[in-house]
Amino acid sequence: MEYSWPGNVRELEHAIESAVSLYDGDLIREEHLPFQFKNYHPTYSSSLDTSVIQPLNVAVDKVEREIIISALEQTDYNIAKAAKLINVPRQTLQYKIKKLDIPFH
Repeated sequence: MEYSWPGNVRELEHAIESAVSLYDGDLIREEHLPFQFKNYHPTYSSSLDTSVIQPLNVAVDKVEREIIISALEQTDYNIAKAAKLINVPRQTLQYKIKKLDIPFH
């Protein structure tokens, strides 16, 4: 696994805690880690067009929407698990799903 752990021990600790809470088995593997570590690429790729200047809140909403949709897809649209995966309270995730008009399956 190629990940530099820029948050050092604390970031690693949170990743392991998340994997433990989401996986019931005895052995944690790379695929059990939160999506940001599994899909890590040295350069972040987003559909956000940075060549077009836009209000910061609009750009933040677009990136949040992408992350939330990805988390929901990876957890089969289980809000509690998706919230743990992206490290936000369940209520916050529910609010953002509604605010960002994210279709819920």
